[in-house]
Amino acid sequence: MISKEQYVQLAEAYIRQGEYEYELQDTVRQTAKKYGLSTDFLGLSEETGIIMGAVLELLGDDFSYYFYECDGDFAKFNDGVCNMEGKHPNVHSLEDLYDFTMEE
Repeated sequence: MISKEQYVQLAEAYIRQGEYEYELQDTVRQTAKKYGLSTDFLGLSEETGIIMGAVLELLGDDFSYYFYECDGDFAKFNDGVCNMEGKHPNVHSLEDLYDFTMEE
């Protein structure tokens, strides 16, 4: 199990990497369209995907749901998740997300 500090560091790095990759892909698509080139396949190196997959596995399903399904929005996360007692959590930070994940 990783510590809260490690969890937050990995989560912040994952979020930054995700933002970087999205911006990079968007820029490449815009440039390709500008020059009339196909945008059917745009990919990043396989190493990035392998590392991101490993980090996502360490961070767990709650982080994955927060990042991908809730678009990094804690309010959406809170509305979409219930704890063991059937109540919605009160998560407002990555530290709170760690605490919620560890209490399950």
